[in-house]
Order: sequence, then C-alpha cells, then structure tokens
Amino acid sequence: MVDADAASAPKTKRGSRVIPLDERTVALLLTHWQRQERDRACWGEAWNGGGLVFTCEDGSTDEPADLSTSKGAADASAGQRPGESMSGTSALGGV
Repeated sequence: MVDADAASAPKTKRGSRVIPLDERTVALLLTHWQRQERDRACWGEAWNGGGLVFTCEDGSTDEPADLSTSKGAADASAGQRPGESMSGTSALGGV
C-alpha cells in the first residue's frame, strides 16, 4: 500500500514545483475531480480519501501493481504499444 503521508513531502527542492498544463489536460483533470467528488458523496463516511488525485473508487490509494495494469490498459486503448514512450512526456523531467 502506498503511504499517502510519505508521498506528500518532496525529497528535494525540485520535488515541489509548478509545471504548465495545457487546456485539455486541465479539462481532463477537472472532469476527474468532479467524478471523484461524486464518488466521495456516494461513499459518505466510508470514503478513505487522503487528498491524492488518483485513487481507487473509495478514495484509498492505488497499489503500484494496479497502476501498472491501469496504465497498460490506457496505453492499449490509446493505440500505444507496451514500453513505447508517449511523445513529450520526457520533456517534463527537465522542468
């Protein structure tokens, strides 16, 4: 299980920074947040949220293996082959 408290504090000065997002990404994140808010309302007091963006339906943190499986499914639905890098993502590493 991922420890949300441990994940909240950056290890270096570069670990906390602002990165620019295009309008489409912002719209997708807003849609995701709205869906998460509906989930939170449905789960009520059983909601396990810790303030993370990407969680399970009940707000709990995802297991790393689950994230890999989800990424593989998303890659396949986007027509991306396993192990293929998405264009432009490496540019974020130097921000």
